[in-house]
Amino acid sequence: MGPISAPPRGERRSRHAAVPGCVLDAVAPGHRRRDTPRILRLPVGSPKPAELLDRAGYPAGACLLESGGAVGPRARWSLLFLEPLASFEAREIAAGEAELRLTTPARGLVHQWIADPLDAIEDLARVLGPSESGSLPITGGIIVSLSHELVRLLEPNSFAYLPAKEPGEPLVRARLYGAAMLHDRRINRTLLAEGRRGGMRPFLRALKTPAGSVEHRLDSTSNPQLSIEPPRSLPAGIRSSLDRDNYLRAVETIQGLIREGETYEVNLTQQLKLTDAPDAAALHRALRLIAPAPFSAYADLPGATIVSSSPERLVRMRGRHVESRPIKGTRPRNRMADRVMLRELLRSDKDRAENIMICDLVRNDLGRIAEPGTVRVERLCRPERHALVHHLVSTVIAKHRKDVGSADLLRAIFPPGSMTGAPKIRTCQIIDELEPVARGPYGGALGYIASHGDVDFSVVIRALVQRLGRTELGVGGAVTVDSEPMEEYSESLVKARGGIAAVEAACASPRTRK
Repeated sequence: MGPISAPPRGERRSRHAAVPGCVLDAVAPGHRRRDTPRILRLPVGSPKPAELLDRAGYPAGACLLESGGAVGPRARWSLLFLEPLASFEAREIAAGEAELRLTTPARGLVHQWIADPLDAIEDLARVLGPSESGSLPITGGIIVSLSHELVRLLEPNSFAYLPAKEPGEPLVRARLYGAAMLHDRRINRTLLAEGRRGGMRPFLRALKTPAGSVEHRLDSTSNPQLSIEPPRSLPAGIRSSLDRDNYLRAVETIQGLIREGETYEVNLTQQLKLTDAPDAAALHRALRLIAPAPFSAYADLPGATIVSSSPERLVRMRGRHVESRPIKGTRPRNRMADRVMLRELLRSDKDRAENIMICDLVRNDLGRIAEPGTVRVERLCRPERHALVHHLVSTVIAKHRKDVGSADLLRAIFPPGSMTGAPKIRTCQIIDELEPVARGPYGGALGYIASHGDVDFSVVIRALVQRLGRTELGVGGAVTVDSEPMEEYSESLVKARGGIAAVEAACASPRTRK
């Protein structure tokens, strides 16, 4: 197969099936797919998704997409998936070419083929449940992580001169499921929804497990009031891929490139490596209490486990309605100075300019797949309060063309503009040149593709990622010509507060010490 970036991203491409028929049959034999989902309403007082995940002992292959914080239209559903039908990985093998690998544990089969991974996961999602799900977000489908470096596969001609920093690492990781547990926070109702016959069984088994200590709560010493002041240095046991002096030099290099007209804004990041971190389950228990967020997640994926408290939606597609909510502009929260920080953020011309620039980039991305005249900014630079920070958030909406599927949408909008800068591709090249290590899942996207075609992905930020035998915490921020290098470095450490606090709290927990 040729480079997957041609024709231009966002344009619908005529294509053959991206998944061989034998693979589809192995994953989901036709007789097991339901025409309409089977729904089971659980009694009041039943465990919610996070509680059931804990009760089940965080089993291998489990994924939780949890809405935390205040209940609202964008933080309504929490979703739990257990016992995947199959696991999926995609690796770059040549410029613009990917080798796909699908493993079906029940049958012990491994399938490998060459195809476009975004087309493949769209095709795989369709066979995991019905083509309609009523009012439910998902009854069967795929949980997907797209690593930042997937941009190399999407734009092979732009990155041929830059060698891969982690050759052989998956660029796409996914688990396939035939059922889900859904909790509707708005009406406090929990359901099991099955798109493929037999999909409810792992949930029913878990519900029969004795509750024990279902909900783990941190004591006051494990959940301290976080200081508004950014740390002057990193705590012991944490190493950065870009120490302070190199971070400051990178900011100055970016500002020079901006003056030369190479870019307008670059999201510079550093990867913090945490030694002796607890396991992902302990980190998740701590992080979801310290920093609840609309797009919190625990995702045990092939070769990586992601524990996220992301506040940012990359993209949602419901029917033909598409929404993206880019974030740019951050101030720390603190009980003693909360209003001061919010007022400072709202009055910051720099933060507003950063947000507007990325909002315009998202408008351009969605324009690739939208009906003409339907892309518009619904909200611009609105403040949002989260557990540890204030943000400026914009909302861009569109109506996509009838011929657009999930692969077209993801191809048009990935990687997230808020994590790259503008213009996107040239800025991604600059990031690759300046950041010494690969970002991996951080700065990419995590979400689901439902069997009926709906999509919801968050941006992987404020996330602890365990892979390659280490625990990583990526942090960073947007650099513009007006940036003060030391302020940019300090802001990146402010964003690390939740992840570091979660590690410390998990280490202090009696449950972890057992």
